[in-house]
Amino acid sequence: MMEELESIGHEFYGKGKIGFPSLMKLKLEDTRSLKKWKEIHHGDFAVHKQLEVLNCRSITNLPKFPSLSDLLLENCHQTILSSDIPSGLQNLYSLKELHISKCPTLVSFTVEKLGSSLKNLRILSCANLESLPMRLHELQNLESLSIHGCPKLVCLPASRLPASPCSLSIMECALLEERCAEGGEDWPKMEHIPEKHITRVELCPRFELKLQVCAAVSLG
Repeated sequence: MMEELESIGHEFYGKGKIGFPSLMKLKLEDTRSLKKWKEIHHGDFAVHKQLEVLNCRSITNLPKFPSLSDLLLENCHQTILSSDIPSGLQNLYSLKELHISKCPTLVSFTVEKLGSSLKNLRILSCANLESLPMRLHELQNLESLSIHGCPKLVCLPASRLPASPCSLSIMECALLEERCAEGGEDWPKMEHIPEKHITRVELCPRFELKLQVCAAVSLG
């Protein structure tokens, strides 16, 4: 069964010297015991564009995807995006979309080794995420940044956000929302972004109900 799979070896690629030369999309899902995914040395997935890794909590390395443009990581091990990021995810010069979701062990992560072509970064429901990449400002092609459901995230990186984003969305991040409100401590880091959506969640003590107040700021 796939849930019991612990390693993907050379047999996965067949007898060819290049692994799946025409494969464009791949989803790896519910392989919760998988720890190692070995690579070959002649271009594992040379033209691969989209990769989804879902509910693979133990895997700590990936093969090379030199043409990858869309990457979804959901409920994965934090090592995948640590400072010692696997070689398979380094120098992804074609990567445009990075979606990180429901990774409960993720406390921090890095982006500088991914390449600088990233346009859209989405971080959703990472309950223990405490900090964003310190070098986030180096993503000069970034157009959209979304941060939702990260209650322990306290602040934006010390340096301001990249100059390029057209939109910023922050939801269900109570600590971060307060700092990113107009006049807050992190406002100077993001005030240059034309479209900002900050949804604040407040508690009404009288009725003990959660009320959402959505603030959309557009500067033209």
